[in-house]
Amino acid sequence: MPTWDWRLSTAWSEGFRSNGEFKPVSPSSPAYRFERDMIRERTNAGLAAAKKRGGRLGRPKVLTPEQIEMARTMFANPQISSHQVAEQFGVHRATLYRHLNAPNP
Repeated sequence: MPTWDWRLSTAWSEGFRSNGEFKPVSPSSPAYRFERDMIRERTNAGLAAAKKRGGRLGRPKVLTPEQIEMARTMFANPQISSHQVAEQFGVHRATLYRHLNAPNP
């Protein structure tokens, strides 16, 4: 009865050379496409589960609505520069302007 030889297994050896060195898998290979599809399925399943639990998806907001209102009142004061306002909240000026110009939810 022949024994199983791990060196002949195509499942293990996909992406490896005969001497054991890793060989990058081509994006056009079936193994690459299969792995990419598996990653996509797991990602989508995780996103769906997070939505079902009611979790927020995406990057967290840097400024709270209260901080945005405070920044608006600070901007009303002509003696305070936009750089000082941004520094007060620990964000870049572009981030501050993006939050101030965004429509209110």
